[in-house]
Amino acid sequence: MRNPMTAALLGVSVALGAGVSLIPLTPVQAQVVLSSYTVEFALGSAQLTPAARGVIREAAAAFQRGEATTVRVVGHTDTTGSAALNQRLSEQRAQAVSEALVAEGVPAGAIEPRGVGQTQLIVPTADGVLEQRNRVVVMSLEGPTPPPPPAPAPDPAPPAAAPIGFQLSVGPYYGFDFQRDLNLIGGNVSLDYFVTPNVSVGVEQAGFYVFGVRGFDSGAGGRSVGSVDYHFDLGPVGAHVGANAGYIYGSGISSDFIYGPEVGLSWEFLQAKVAYDVRSAGFDSGVLSATVGAVFRF
Repeated sequence: MRNPMTAALLGVSVALGAGVSLIPLTPVQAQVVLSSYTVEFALGSAQLTPAARGVIREAAAAFQRGEATTVRVVGHTDTTGSAALNQRLSEQRAQAVSEALVAEGVPAGAIEPRGVGQTQLIVPTADGVLEQRNRVVVMSLEGPTPPPPPAPAPDPAPPAAAPIGFQLSVGPYYGFDFQRDLNLIGGNVSLDYFVTPNVSVGVEQAGFYVFGVRGFDSGAGGRSVGSVDYHFDLGPVGAHVGANAGYIYGSGISSDFIYGPEVGLSWEFLQAKVAYDVRSAGFDSGVLSATVGAVFRF
């Protein structure tokens, strides 16, 4: 007969082979019982009656509707006879029901059979008591525990505004002069003032050594610019975009006024910036400037 749908958290075991072998139950994942079906047996018997086969067909049809992923098959006995004999009998009953489920189209790998003998009585009785309601196999159709509904998204935190004040950055500098294919390597210092939590103005000075390529002379040089930047808060990381203008000069390079875009990222007390300095000769003759520096705020 069919019992009402119940809900319970249960362990999972593994069934092996087309014959649905019994192995110990191992807790692996919580599942919910969608429905259960009970098959009764005669005293001391593991033979399926026509009525029992009808219940098994009903359980198999419910499984094949696709709601369940596992059929847990648990064999029971009453308290007549020895505990050892009852354990074996309960396993034989679970095996018989499992094989009948396979015959009705339930995959063997979806069936988890085991016997519990007289240790889990459906109806509690004393030892040696004949009780038909304990001579059963219970088939529980189970599926994964449904996930809880998603928690409502928290209100977005307001942007962490940078403090209005000064910010000093000191670090290495690297530049590449596209006009003459020169490498510029040195150091950089920048000083920014936040006029609002998101807008800063600043000055930047780089000193570098020019490494000559294509026969141009090597020597010292510098880059002096002013900048205006807009800052974004991205959680633990900050970002900014802006523009700068100034002058680049040195031995072996074409000294010129420069201007162009700048982008950067900051994290804790570090800041990285990349700028492209356009010369009066045109966009393709510019200088790519990059620096990573330690940040000091005051």
